[in-house]
Amino acid sequence: MVCAAVAVELKTDAVDSVEGMEFDVLDTEREPSFEVVVENVSDAVSRVDTGGRKVTVVAEEGEFYNKPDWIVEGALGKEFKYVETIGERKAVDIAHHAAYAARNLTLRQK
Repeated sequence: MVCAAVAVELKTDAVDSVEGMEFDVLDTEREPSFEVVVENVSDAVSRVDTGGRKVTVVAEEGEFYNKPDWIVEGALGKEFKYVETIGERKAVDIAHHAAYAARNLTLRQK
């Protein structure tokens, strides 16, 4: 599993710019439990250069096993929310495309 953390400038209906991107590859020997996914996301997010700005992690409902947002936020130690706007949806789509591309590159190198 590959996690892509993407730092973006958002409008309510669009991504204004992509400011940074980092990846974390999950060790394939580990079962992707809630705790493992939180660790994977935390590692990727911690490496993104946000220029000192406040970080809010945004994800789709299923990304964290449908846990309530307050549980995910507590586990991540960062502000967290599920997608609410078109701009947030587009940002998550960018992260998904980047993670998929990184996964394909990783598989080709084996």
